[in-house]
Amino acid sequence: MIRLLAFAGLVLLAGCASSREPLIDHMGVSDAKYNGDLADCRGSGGFFSLSSPVADCMKGKGYKVLMGDSGL
Repeated sequence: MIRLLAFAGLVLLAGCASSREPLIDHMGVSDAKYNGDLADCRGSGGFFSLSSPVADCMKGKGYKVLMGDSGL
């Protein structure tokens, strides 16, 4: 029972650690376009990625990612 609780706790912590959003520079882009692109990138999947799938997607759309999900 203790092992099961420990495993469940680790799964919850792993889920929280991967939910950080990257800091993206959207200067010169309208809020509507930025929010639309961000929604597209959030919905693109990539749940089990070592890098930030949202940051990678936004880079692909031409945005400058100031800080990824590394916590720097």
